[in-house]
Amino acid sequence: RLDESGPRVDLLANRSLWHLFQRGLIIPFGSEGFRKYSQEYTSPWRGVSKLQDRAGRVLGTTASNLHFPWDGETGAATIVVRMSGDSGQRLSLRLNGKPLKTAALASGWQAVPVNVPAGVLRLGENDLVIAVARKGALFHSLEVIAGPAPEPADAWPASSPVIAVSVAGQEKAALA
Repeated sequence: RLDESGPRVDLLANRSLWHLFQRGLIIPFGSEGFRKYSQEYTSPWRGVSKLQDRAGRVLGTTASNLHFPWDGETGAATIVVRMSGDSGQRLSLRLNGKPLKTAALASGWQAVPVNVPAGVLRLGENDLVIAVARKGALFHSLEVIAGPAPEPADAWPASSPVIAVSVAGQEKAALA
């Protein structure tokens, strides 16, 4: 039996501590949950910005280092970066010291799938360097998926796991 006066965890208040998953691990740049992945002494990331009904974070420099856990398969994988770019902008990724891809970006919001060869993604902590040609790129989310990118590769996840549900006729916040 649960003891109402005993210790408990407020899941909604602590939602930024949890990892988000959809088809894989989601790193949402536009929420407080992003901070656990960016552990640089001086953060290159600016505050949350909104562009065309999507929120994200601006990279104030040309590179950033993210750390994320992985407990899935270590075979071939895909990293889908969802961001808004400018024509002439380039995106480069390096995972655990191995260069993955440099992609030319179009203008506007886009999902950029990047193939990860088998053995590059490892169990435990992983180190991902994101680099752009010019500072000021706006990042929405990043998704690490075991295997090839599922269709559609551009499915945009929510930035927060909190949704509104109806409980006994009243709207309540809940985790999805």
